[in-house]
Amino acid sequence: SMSANVAANILGSASAGIIARTCTHPLDTAKARVQAVYGSKGHASTTYRGPLDVLLKTARSEGLTGLYRGFGAVVVGGTPGTVLYLTSYDLAKQRLTQQFTKDEGHSSSLPNNGGNLWRDFAIHFSSGMFAEAVACIVYVPVDV
Repeated sequence: SMSANVAANILGSASAGIIARTCTHPLDTAKARVQAVYGSKGHASTTYRGPLDVLLKTARSEGLTGLYRGFGAVVVGGTPGTVLYLTSYDLAKQRLTQQFTKDEGHSSSLPNNGGNLWRDFAIHFSSGMFAEAVACIVYVPVDV
């Protein structure tokens, strides 16, 4: 059913977003720390030789908690945006595929049935643009 498909999409999207953030949050922490050490004149107040150096110094001085500082806020703020993006992308792609393939007599579960590269590109491109616009409703206020 449609509601079961949407529920599975939401659950899968949320899970994927949380797992991805779990894997990449230390890199975001490193990026933020490198950006934060530069004063107004562009001189570093702390010396880092690169992202790996930031990760190693942070892990040594603060442990795992230092690498995951702010993770809760990122998950709470970012997961709804990920769910909106992935769910709206999938729904848009399904609808556009049905529209563009209904006259071809093909099953429209995937846009590649007719082998039409430009149609497939247009479906994915349009779905991505739509999903990005929808997700920005959440992402932009959270980032600001």
